[in-house]
Amino acid sequence: MEQLLASCFGGLFKLPVRRCAFSAKLVHGLMTRQVVTKKRYEMWPVFGGNPMRFSLAEFGTVTGLPCGEFEEGYVVDDMARVKKTDFVFWDRLFCGRRDVTIADVTAMVASGKEMPPSRKLKLCLLIIVDGVLLATTQNPKPTVKHVKRLESLKKFLGFPWGREAFWWTISGMLPPQRVLGKCDDPEGGFCKKLRQESKILPGFPLALQLWAFEAIPLLVKRLSGDEGETILTFSGVKLPQHSGLPLSGVLEAEHDPQVRFGSAFFLKVQPMAERGADEEEGWGEFDCEINDKKVAYVIELLNSGHVFRKEEWGGGDAAEPKYEHDSSGRTRKRKGRGFQSKEAEGPALKQRRLSRYFTRVGSGREDMLGAVEAKVENLMELVAKLKRIVVKQGRQLRRRKVAGSGRHSSRETEPKKLFSDSEGELTDNKTDGGDDVVGWDTSLGDDPSEAIMMDKGLGKMKESDVVYYGCGSNTFFVSEDEDFGELNKLVGVITRAAEEQEEKVASAGDDTSSEESENEKDADENKVLDVSDSSPCKTTEKHKPVEKEEELAALLLTKEAFSLANIVPVAEDSDYQFFESVLIASPKVLHLNAGKYDLDNLFFFGFGDSGKMGINEEFAKHMEALVDYVGGRHEVALKARRCLFLPPWFAGHLQGKTRAFNAAKCNKGRVLCDGRLSGFLTKEGKKWGEDVDTLYSPMIWGGNHWVGLCISLTDWRVLVLDPNPALREMSEVWELMETVSKMLPYLVEKVCTPPKDKAYNLEAFAIERMGGTYENKRSGDCGPVSIKFMELHALGNPHPRMDGLTDALVDIMRKQFAMDLYKDWVVPLYMGGSQP
Repeated sequence: MEQLLASCFGGLFKLPVRRCAFSAKLVHGLMTRQVVTKKRYEMWPVFGGNPMRFSLAEFGTVTGLPCGEFEEGYVVDDMARVKKTDFVFWDRLFCGRRDVTIADVTAMVASGKEMPPSRKLKLCLLIIVDGVLLATTQNPKPTVKHVKRLESLKKFLGFPWGREAFWWTISGMLPPQRVLGKCDDPEGGFCKKLRQESKILPGFPLALQLWAFEAIPLLVKRLSGDEGETILTFSGVKLPQHSGLPLSGVLEAEHDPQVRFGSAFFLKVQPMAERGADEEEGWGEFDCEINDKKVAYVIELLNSGHVFRKEEWGGGDAAEPKYEHDSSGRTRKRKGRGFQSKEAEGPALKQRRLSRYFTRVGSGREDMLGAVEAKVENLMELVAKLKRIVVKQGRQLRRRKVAGSGRHSSRETEPKKLFSDSEGELTDNKTDGGDDVVGWDTSLGDDPSEAIMMDKGLGKMKESDVVYYGCGSNTFFVSEDEDFGELNKLVGVITRAAEEQEEKVASAGDDTSSEESENEKDADENKVLDVSDSSPCKTTEKHKPVEKEEELAALLLTKEAFSLANIVPVAEDSDYQFFESVLIASPKVLHLNAGKYDLDNLFFFGFGDSGKMGINEEFAKHMEALVDYVGGRHEVALKARRCLFLPPWFAGHLQGKTRAFNAAKCNKGRVLCDGRLSGFLTKEGKKWGEDVDTLYSPMIWGGNHWVGLCISLTDWRVLVLDPNPALREMSEVWELMETVSKMLPYLVEKVCTPPKDKAYNLEAFAIERMGGTYENKRSGDCGPVSIKFMELHALGNPHPRMDGLTDALVDIMRKQFAMDLYKDWVVPLYMGGSQP
């Protein structure tokens, strides 16, 4: 404690307790009474007509903090990215914890009975700096640059903390600078903030209150408590929540009759603090301060002994009514009367109605009536808008056709009519989701309010309050328990009565002969159902390979199987031109369930055509299919090496949760706990930490550049396999990967079994980028090259290695990808083979 009191912060412990109880009314009043100047580091409030300055000199006088010059090149609000090396001392001081608050540091000091004195002193200094002097939020946290400076106590205690604390304090007490297009009216915006119920003041705003007590002696006389009781000698647990100086006390000090001479006030206010003779050069001054001639003129008048009056200060914000102080108008509390006998009390009063104690103000009724009428008009507009939406969706629902029960169904059925074309006929059917729908009975008229509901199975018409209206993107659900009155009539009624239609279809199917069923079954095998949202279903013939396609399939089947020696082919396949010509002849032929995908012949051109794949979202399917194919081709080798290929949506899924993850204050792991991700991470045979230790996943940056990621769960590291590292600096890579590296520890904690000796920490994964590899500077090759990097890296980087690739080899590799995919995924569909 002696070392702390002897430091530059010792003056804070000598402050009187009664002056340190924060008075928000006093600080707010001084801020609202300030004169608008050009100064950026000075505030000039006016009290009782007397101007007083609050600058760095006054701040240093009342706090005793060092207010000298900053070191060369120091920036207060430094927005530079924090480096990994900046956390070296942080991890030693906080035992590896990154998400630490000042409240946590205080608890550590209070409970650390066996903590070394040197460490406890450093934590106490950090609490004073980041928790008292430089707090910017209600729940402050340690600052990385302050913790780094704390590594050397001499350097920390020699820093001008008073200058930095004043910089943050004054930034919240002055109007901001004018910026065209962003802040055109800084004074007006500042006044608007002052009218709010609350306003955040960063830094150490208590210094303004301390200077007010120093400059205005009459305020100190109205304080309660003992001036000799300081922060150091205070025996309480917490400081008082208010200073004991109410607003009335401040106003009475401003209008104290003891300082009135005739018709004028001569309130004693110390306008400025003078710099001491022992202060160093530049103390209490800012080199970048703006020179204001009007402020210089005020200082000149003060030095000449001029006595200011309230009438000399014009202007101001007239949005609030002018306050006229009248201390005589206050009513004092009456003392309670003693006990009186019943005879002295007089006759008992009769009980009166409660409503008689309240009077109605006639002028307010007109305002209330106008407000009610405005709300009614607003509701009528909303109801009219809702009516238009319902009528529009009713028309859409009339045109809708129910088109089968499944996407890949091969059964050919006649399209069912949801609504009859003839008026007066009520038809019904089932929607795709299984809900029964009944159309409008147009014989009732055009007004939807006349619509009624068909009783299910009885053929009767009855009234109902149930509304199930779901069409398009706008859906309304009204429960039976809710009574919406006229709203039910407006929306109309759509009910459930489609079972009869299904029974008719089922009975019609039972009457067909077995011979016709067999014929239909044979015919259906060669048909594919084409589902459309706007037209009836139609069937198309299943694709039958032509002679050229059969010849191509036979040619591909005769080729040698894949081997690790040909992982990067050095020569183009001699049959590629024939392969390309066959696909061009029928580019739109669709191959269903080819490797679990529906691929047309145009899909394979994306691999062979350099400069296209990976640029458009249209080609994202190529990346997904290619990762699937490469992972399946090396499944045995990857399993032996405890590696796993992840689809592109994994990294994209994490990128999509960036905003929610960063916004979460605590329990960030809940942001990542969704069904799709949880099911994916716990697949049998692919469990993290048990079956696999290294993960490979492609990731897209900025929507136009693919890279490969090698995520090592054992090394706690992410290695970026970048096809074109010259495209981005390493600082940009850290920025792009920052959130993903912070999410991975939460995923590991969720799905991996923790080590026996300790639990997983939530420290972010280290980010590195592999160097010395082939650089692909052409546009459109980053997708297949990044997957080839992943493939080579996972298999031990065999020949020709990642640094042995060339542009020519990449062209050959892309074409070979197309032929291999067609051979292993498409040919088995028609030749009776099995897909790998």
